[in-house]
Order: sequence, then structure tokens, then C-alpha cells
Amino acid sequence: MHYKNRVILILLFLIVTNIIWFTISKLPGPFIGLTFYGIIIFLYWKKGHYKAGIIGGFIGLGIHIYELLFKNLSGLSVFESSLFFINLILPIPLIYFSHKSYHKSINT
Repeated sequence: MHYKNRVILILLFLIVTNIIWFTISKLPGPFIGLTFYGIIIFLYWKKGHYKAGIIGGFIGLGIHIYELLFKNLSGLSVFESSLFFINLILPIPLIYFSHKSYHKSINT
């Protein structure tokens, strides 16, 4: 599977995760994440802006690390916690594969 396809799959998974979380939660974060990753996938897929995945991954990772360290997450259910950790972990491969995809695009 090409790097570009992996990035698109990761972004789709993040979007679906945030849709699910938004439908079961009263928190604003999942809607923000849904909108954010929706914009990133548009820029990445339709506009060929490969750095959008890198930047989006760092922003998503940073936000969730901040929340992990400084926010009280004890009010989240087990299911919501799993959605949170998906949002925490998936930006890492998003950054990696976006970086690989970007370098492949400039070397061809």
C-alpha cells in the first residue's frame, strides 16, 4: 500500500472516531477534531498538500498530549477513553506516513 493511501486511511479513521465520539458526547473536542481532520484530508487528498498531514499530525498529537497531562480525563467512560487514545496515538503514524509521502512526491 502506498504512503498516500495509508495517510488517507488514518485520516478517515480519525474522522470516523471523532464522528462516533461527537454523537455520544457533549464535549466540543470531537467536533473540532472532526472538522480539523476533515480539512486535513481535503488538503491532503484533493489539493496534494502533503505537508498538511504532517502539520495536522503534530497539532493533533500536541493537543492530546496536553489534554493527557493537564486535563482531568477521569470523567470519560471507558469507550470515550478508548476514542481519546485513538486520537492520541494515530497522529504518530499520520506524521510518519505523511512525511514519507511528501518525500516520495518531491523525489518523483
